[in-house]
Amino acid sequence: MKKLLCVLSALAVFIVSGCSGAPSEAPLFDKFTADCADYPVKITWEEDAVVYDADASSVISTYYIAAPDKWYYSLAVDGESADMLYENGVVYSLMHEEKTVFAAPADKETSVLVGYLPAEPEKWALTEKGEAQYEGKTYIYETASLDDKYVLTLFADPETKDIVYACKGSGGSMAKLAEITNSFDLRIFDIPEDYEIVNIP
Repeated sequence: MKKLLCVLSALAVFIVSGCSGAPSEAPLFDKFTADCADYPVKITWEEDAVVYDADASSVISTYYIAAPDKWYYSLAVDGESADMLYENGVVYSLMHEEKTVFAAPADKETSVLVGYLPAEPEKWALTEKGEAQYEGKTYIYETASLDDKYVLTLFADPETKDIVYACKGSGGSMAKLAEITNSFDLRIFDIPEDYEIVNIP
């Protein structure tokens, strides 16, 4: 669980304030952000397990977004999950085994991105686009950056233009888009009544 918490903390810079609009001349970003803009929305990614744990066989990242300022993130490594809820400027880290929630004010970075979803995509600049080979298949791709600090590359099927993979950062690992859906249990945003909330200044 400690390893998951470290990963979750490292991913905090990838949390979001919304997904609407798109970088100019970037149809993949345009389509992807449009697909994600109909709240509530659930986005599931199959991550590269080796990046998180050399012994892991499955890493699933799931983002439940009710609104730009209300979302739930779950990282499951071989079925063991570490979860985070963001609401009203506060991040709640849920420790399910201990039935404890650590609540802390979100820093500025926490509202920049959510996983592989570009926040305020109209501020991103398209830096590269073209075709690329991955695991024996050809994909079209677009790479965009924000303030020369954040980089996101989307890979899509050349025919359907549907997003298949995404890559965070320069030379980062690939993640496969498993699902985008508007159907899920909204009770995911409710902290269980029997959990103790510990406030961290």
